[in-house]
This record gives sequence, C-alpha cells and structure tokens, in this order.
Amino acid sequence: MSTRDPAVDADPFASGDLERELLESARSGIAVFDTAGRVRRWNGRLAELTGLSARETLERDGRAIFRALGHPERSTMLDDALGGVASEAVDLPLAAGTGGRTSAEWVRVEATPLRDAGGAIVGAVATVRDATEQKRAERALAASEARYRSLFEHMLHAFAYVRMIYEADRAVDFEYLAVNPAFEALTGLGNAAGKRVSQVLPGLRQSNPELFEAYGRVARSGVPERLELYVPQLDNWYAVSVYCPERDHCVALFDLVTERKRAEATLREYQANLQRLAFEATVAEERERRRIAADLHDRIAQALAVARGKLVAARELSAGPARAAIDLAAELVARTIEDTRTLMFDISPPILYDLGLSAALSWLADEVDKHHGLHVELTGELPHPLLDDVTAAILFRAARELVMNVIHHAGTAEARVAVRRDGDFVEVVVEDDGCGFHPAPAGRPARPARGFGLFAVREQMARLGGSVELRASPGRGTRAVLRVPIAAPEARASGTRRPPE
Repeated sequence: MSTRDPAVDADPFASGDLERELLESARSGIAVFDTAGRVRRWNGRLAELTGLSARETLERDGRAIFRALGHPERSTMLDDALGGVASEAVDLPLAAGTGGRTSAEWVRVEATPLRDAGGAIVGAVATVRDATEQKRAERALAASEARYRSLFEHMLHAFAYVRMIYEADRAVDFEYLAVNPAFEALTGLGNAAGKRVSQVLPGLRQSNPELFEAYGRVARSGVPERLELYVPQLDNWYAVSVYCPERDHCVALFDLVTERKRAEATLREYQANLQRLAFEATVAEERERRRIAADLHDRIAQALAVARGKLVAARELSAGPARAAIDLAAELVARTIEDTRTLMFDISPPILYDLGLSAALSWLADEVDKHHGLHVELTGELPHPLLDDVTAAILFRAARELVMNVIHHAGTAEARVAVRRDGDFVEVVVEDDGCGFHPAPAGRPARPARGFGLFAVREQMARLGGSVELRASPGRGTRAVLRVPIAAPEARASGTRRPPE
C-alpha cells in the first residue's frame, strides 16, 4: 500500500516536478550549490554552455563549472556567494575548445547566496547565460560611438547642439548643450557648452534676429532650414544648416564663408563697374553716332547737294557728249546723296531726336519693309519730347535689334510693334508668329544666333532702370516687351535731357 499523500501528488508545488520544469525551461544555465560548494541542481542549458554531463557535475565540486568555461580564476565568485556576498555579473569570453555544445562566444556569469526563511545561508545559485549577441551589440555600439566621436572631434564644420528657450512662444535664447572643436575654431568662442548664447555672445538676438527665428521654427516644426548671415560681433559670414533631433532642440552645422562672401562682393562690384562702363560706352557711342550723322549732313551731304546743283547748271551750258557725261555725273551724285541720307539714318536717325520715338519706329517699319520685305504693323504713339535722348536712343536700338531678330530668325513676313505709356514707364512690344525658340534665363544667352543681342538688350534696359520680358516657344512665335522709366536713372544723375553733340 502506498504511503504517499494524494494531496501531495495533486499539488505540483509540493513535488519536485515544478522545480525541475522551471530549471529546464530557463534560457540561462543554472546551478544550485550546497554550503560545501557541491552541485545539487542544474539544468540542461548549463550542460550545453559548459559541455559537462550530469555525471561530471552533480554532487561534485561546483568550481568545475568555471574551469569548463575556461575561467577557473572566477571560481571565487562561488566562494563569495557561499560567504554571503553576491557577485556582480561578469562577462567572460569563451576560449576555443570551451563553450560546450553551443556557438556562444561570451557568457554572463552571476553568483548569489541562497538563504532559508530565517536568513541563514544554505547554499548558492549561479547563472550562466549566452551574452554573445549582447556583446556584439555593445561592440557595434562602441564602434558607432567611436566613429561619431571621431567625426564630432575632427569634422571641419562647426557643430552645435542647442536647447531653445522661448518666451510667449517666441525664441529668445538658446543653450549650448554640446559643441565640437571646430565650433571654437570658427567662432573663437571657448567653453560654450552649458552656457546660453546671450552669455557667450551678447547682443546676438538684436543683431541677428533671423537666426533666432530660424532656430525657433526648426525646433518647433522639425523642418530643416539653411541660411547665410553676417555676425557683426565676430565680423564673419556663416552658412548655417539647421535640423531638429527632438522638439525644442536644434543641431546647427555651419561653416565660415567670409572669404566667399567677400569674393562675391568684389565680383558684384566688378560686374557693376563693367555694366556701368558698358553703358557709358553705349552712351558715348550714341553721341558719336549723332556727331557723325551731323557731320555727314552738314559737310558731305551739303557738299554733294551743292555739287549736284553746279552740275545741273553746267548741263544747261553744254551739248553733245559733254552734256551726256554731266547727266551721268549728276545721277551718280544724286545716288550718293540718297546713300548718304540712308547712312545718316542708319547711324543716328535725326527723326528720333526731332520728332520722337514713335516717328523713329514708323521710319524703321518703312525701312525694313522696303529693304527686307518684313511688314511691320505699328500701333500706339507717344508725345514728344517724353524720353531723354539717351533713353530714347537706347530704346530705339533695342527695338531695332528685336525687329532684326524677326527678320533673321523668325521665318515670317509679318511682325507687330506697339509703343505705349504705362504710368511712369514706356513700353515697346515686338512680337511675331514665327518659328519661336526656347528662351534662356535672364542673363544667359539662349543660343549664339540670338543670345548676345538679347543679352546686351537686357543689360542696357537694366541700366536704364527697366526690364525685358521675353516669351517664346518653338512654333508659337516670340513676344518681347521692353520697359523703361520715363526719367532714366542715368539722365537724372547727369541732370541733362540731351547728350552733348
């Protein structure tokens, strides 16, 4: 007859079955020692990690476990635990030939005292678990941190991690949480970490409010921004890129661009000087054109007219072959007078100065129809005088350039020119329904055939304080609008309306 209590058989906590299940289901290797250090309990996971069998371990000295792991010196952990001192977890590398039936490279070992209900030490418990993945993760993290630290320490761009400070939802200050060596090198601000910018750079909020506004937006919206700014306290220009790693914080990467900014300013100055010189050359050219045209009229044309008159008078006194020769000479002089007049108008049409821009454009329309077969429909009229002579001459030549472009490139026999006043501006519109083209951005030639002429027109209009609007597309024609102020800047500066003759 069985002497076991049925209640014990029904209660897993009363038997050793639950204890064994717990040991075997644990993911760590577990060994339980008595006060003599002998192994009284252990699980299969410990057998896998050490390679020891139950026969080699149970009821034997527990220090064999540490020897099997390749670290007999760590058996003092068991001695400490039996003495009542729990050891800290220790990560141990497994040497070749150790590690039992697993691929573990590292194990984490702990040993703690085992006490009864009264607190007396009745043994110890050691746990051994595979720490390989954790160590790999730690090594990867350490390598990543080392790379980040190396980048942080050696990058040429300044790095600043800041916490924004707001008042009434407005950024008023920020604290430097971390800065790299390049920060000090590019700003000259030492020991900035842990301080507010108002401490290390007083007055920055007043001199550069755009910086605080940008940082504040980025720290709240999370949308990165870029800006360039001059910091008067440091007498330098900086290019700044800002992004938000977490709300109300910013990371700013910036570089010193003072030399580039100075070079750009110098280049702009050179460009302005070149534009001024080019415009002055254009004005000088117009003056010279007008002078030459006046000389042609006053000297050559007048002399030819007198010569023709004398030939006509001599013809009346001649007969026979002499009269025929005089007729031929008179005809040649008449053609020369006509050619001289045409040359005068090509160089500097007197009608432009005497009757104004509208009359000059009407003459241009007649000329291109007569000599090039392009019919130009002219609309609109301006009072005269309205524009100063320099502005009128440059605007006329720009319009002529556009009309010649129609002749040479549009592939059409018709064009339209309109002239009108728009408030304080005068506009000349030249358009056609020809082949069109792909216009390039302002300031860059569209193609060699058209580009330089259009570029020069843009430059001259800009120098007058005006503009050129160009609309074109292949197969759909071209429309150009020349727009200049009625009182041109150069005319205002000179204080005269007419260039010296």
